[in-house]
Amino acid sequence: MFRQQPVLLFCALFLLLTVSACGAPLAAATATPVEPTVDLQLLRTQVQQTVVAGLTETALAAPTSTVTVTPTETATPEPTATNTLVPTLPVYNTPTLKSGCAIVSYNPEAGTRIKIGTDFDGRWELKNTGDEKWEAGELAVKYLSGTKFQTKTDAVYSQKDVKTGKTAEFVIDMVAPKEAGRHTASWALMHDDEIICYLYLSINVYE
Repeated sequence: MFRQQPVLLFCALFLLLTVSACGAPLAAATATPVEPTVDLQLLRTQVQQTVVAGLTETALAAPTSTVTVTPTETATPEPTATNTLVPTLPVYNTPTLKSGCAIVSYNPEAGTRIKIGTDFDGRWELKNTGDEKWEAGELAVKYLSGTKFQTKTDAVYSQKDVKTGKTAEFVIDMVAPKEAGRHTASWALMHDDEIICYLYLSINVYE
């Protein structure tokens, strides 16, 4: 009988421990929940992070402004003036009312064919149409420009007086150029630097 008491006590103790172990979770489940405490520093950090993230998204979504560089105007240097040499041409006076001439005939006629190197005479018969006579030695037929057919001189003077309405003949020794083709020259009847009338010569040179 007394031997069974320790066994009974041990069983009762084990049963008590088992019931206590089962009752602890129940008590914990039915206990009043404890309100969580708020960490203010953590809350500030989260709010700052949220604001920064929002600003970053806004900045990325906004279109980026493009700076346009306006090109500056480059001054164009003005061209420097250069001195161009202009050949000086002889100046001739215009005929006075007292002077005048008319071409009566001339030779060779315009377009006459002359072989290369052939000698010929340039001949003009001129009429005095002015109010005064031409004094011997005062008037001359002079070369102005173009092909130089003449072989001796660029001027031939009158050999006699020529009254108004009369004619005078001027003859110049010439030779055809060595180059084939059309050749022309300008002459004039002149009194000093005064041109009385213009004279022309044009021939076709062939080989």
